[in-house]
Amino acid sequence: MSKVSTLIVTGKKEPRQKMWEAMRLLRPGFTVNDIVRRTAGRSADVSRYIQALTKAGVVKLVETPEGATTSRGKVFALIRDEGADHPRLNKNGERTFEHLATENIWRTLRILGGHLTVQDIAKTASAGGVAGYTMTVLLRQVRQARRDFTLTKLQRCKQATKVRRADVFCEAWVHAVHEQVAAFAGAKLSPAVEQYLAHHYPDLEQQKPRDRNATARRKAGVRAINDAMHGLLAAADVRLNHGMTTAVPLALAQVAS
Repeated sequence: MSKVSTLIVTGKKEPRQKMWEAMRLLRPGFTVNDIVRRTAGRSADVSRYIQALTKAGVVKLVETPEGATTSRGKVFALIRDEGADHPRLNKNGERTFEHLATENIWRTLRILGGHLTVQDIAKTASAGGVAGYTMTVLLRQVRQARRDFTLTKLQRCKQATKVRRADVFCEAWVHAVHEQVAAFAGAKLSPAVEQYLAHHYPDLEQQKPRDRNATARRKAGVRAINDAMHGLLAAADVRLNHGMTTAVPLALAQVAS
């Protein structure tokens, strides 16, 4: 039996953080009323958060008592503990990233120390949030593209063949998107990133990843080329666009003045 984590967030907590901690304590089974009593929150807010967690696959409904017409009487269970920090979700159960803005600013201050300007803070902090969000979106897209390719092109293949050919598809997809990312962000690391890497990861080494499909790819020939072409075509729909950058610098400049 795995050991349950007991880490909790300290300091001032958001309402949803309190709800999350109550759910972790009552993980085998809890109702909306259970969470309300432990957090002094509003039942409507608790219901909305539980619904979002359910859609995200973090919580599941385990019992609906006879006669229950609302979620308040239903029993839920925590099936995926994501740690001390509460999952940030919208009403559809999708991840949100607004909270990263403040975290990025504080991280930037720690990285750059006292030698920085308002423009340095704005550029570095916003870059961290954009990078994290972009990585999340691209990962979701390549997973969906792999599923679509497997379902439409590899239906009659055995499982080992599906995995091998889908790997070739994904390698081509990532290669194509990598070119966009390099053009989007620039191939050269910024001084702030280099300083961060040198401080936190001084012993980094460049290694060559193991290619589990090297032999099969050489033997596959035309088939591998065909799978790679599908990956390139699927990646053609990916677009990376720079957002408007004036809002954050202006806001910081106003505060600084």
